[in-house]
Amino acid sequence: MTRDALSPREIAAIAASEPGPPDRSGELGSPAGDRSRPALMDISRKPNGKWELRWREGGQRRSRTFDRKGDATAFEADRIRRKQLGHAAVPDDVPVREFVETYWALHANPNLAESTRDFYARTWVNHIMPRLGDYGVRELTPKRLARFREEPEKAEVGAATVRKAMAIIQSILSFAVAEELIDFNPAASVPKPGYQRAREPHIFLPAEVEEIRDKLTSPRDRALVSLLAYSGPRPEEVVCRLAWEDIGERAIRYRDTKRHRVRFTPLLAPLAEDLREWFLASGRPEGKQPVIPAHDGAFWTDDDWRNWRSRIWRGEERPANRRNVPTYPDNLLITRAFTSEPTPGLEPGTPSLQGAGGGWSLRVRSRRGQQKSRGCGGEGDGCRRADDG
Repeated sequence: MTRDALSPREIAAIAASEPGPPDRSGELGSPAGDRSRPALMDISRKPNGKWELRWREGGQRRSRTFDRKGDATAFEADRIRRKQLGHAAVPDDVPVREFVETYWALHANPNLAESTRDFYARTWVNHIMPRLGDYGVRELTPKRLARFREEPEKAEVGAATVRKAMAIIQSILSFAVAEELIDFNPAASVPKPGYQRAREPHIFLPAEVEEIRDKLTSPRDRALVSLLAYSGPRPEEVVCRLAWEDIGERAIRYRDTKRHRVRFTPLLAPLAEDLREWFLASGRPEGKQPVIPAHDGAFWTDDDWRNWRSRIWRGEERPANRRNVPTYPDNLLITRAFTSEPTPGLEPGTPSLQGAGGGWSLRVRSRRGQQKSRGCGGEGDGCRRADDG
């Protein structure tokens, strides 16, 4: 029976039963064909005895070399499993020193304050990069990080620095998890060293605050001490960001750049009186102008704050290359006032305004004789005020 005598249905059945050429569209080196079919795995042995795995992914040819054939087969099985679960393909491991550049551009710059980035950079250069920079990110296992913790301690690096270095590594590896470079954060399972504060912060009583103010000759410095003592901000929140428009009738608005939020602190009567006097003495400045201006009328820089702490607060002398002339020699009495006669119930020590943002409580006696108790937490969570009775 000829093919012409057959019906169309019979011709279609015969064509379907005949074997055709093999479909090689998914194999390497084959012409472009049906890409909907899964790519075939190709494992071959190289002249050096190693095994090469080749596969097609995203329209590109990729390969990887293994010492054992079983490792190549296991890698391919894991790759297929990740694809079925909707995960990204396994990326190549990168050295930590290279991955930190990506971490810095995509995480540190957008999310961390400038002061925090400066501290991270110093800790990375001095302690982390010399010890872990050449390792791959996947090579940072809990065992490796536990050894890293011991190395700075043996080098007599302070426990606080080691603890912060471990926190930085944990942040870097947490970003590596988000980048799907690793599946879990190995630093989370490594305990951080214990840390005890070397010196407890000094709690200033109202009499001590007023004694400090009496020793200062500049109205600006007296207003700065009042702000730090009676509203509990971090120093940079006052000298670097606080403008007159942030001073309200009942509260002060502080901008916390570390946690990216705004908080309001009650404006106590003694502080309101001091700010009113300083506002009039400054010539009624506009709302955008800083409350505590620098020598050029702008907000302070880090150098301005360090100079104020050393020359005004501590009363230290100028360096020898600047004629060794004390800027405010009488202000040495500010420090001596608390070391010669310590307050009952408090440990003697040299006060420091740097701890003002770390969290402390202060008993305030207003100039009208009322006694109030207020506290400020280092978390920047506002302040409490209640009658003491």
